[in-house]
Amino acid sequence: MTDVKLIKAINNIKQLTYGKSNLIFIGTRFDFELKEKNRWYRPLSFWEKHLDIIGLERSDPGKLHKHLDLIIARA
Repeated sequence: MTDVKLIKAINNIKQLTYGKSNLIFIGTRFDFELKEKNRWYRPLSFWEKHLDIIGLERSDPGKLHKHLDLIIARA
């Protein structure tokens, strides 16, 4: 998914949940600082720019078949 489409989806979710105290749980892969272009990762700063993040959960890629991180944000 392109950044433009992802930002549009995030904004749609925010509009649907506006005024409600809902949380958004996003399973994704992110890196704290993206140093090289990688289509699978977006830097954490990208998510912080578009979401009010209240929690992060990092998985251990050595223990899982597929690496997955969880972002918890206010809608």
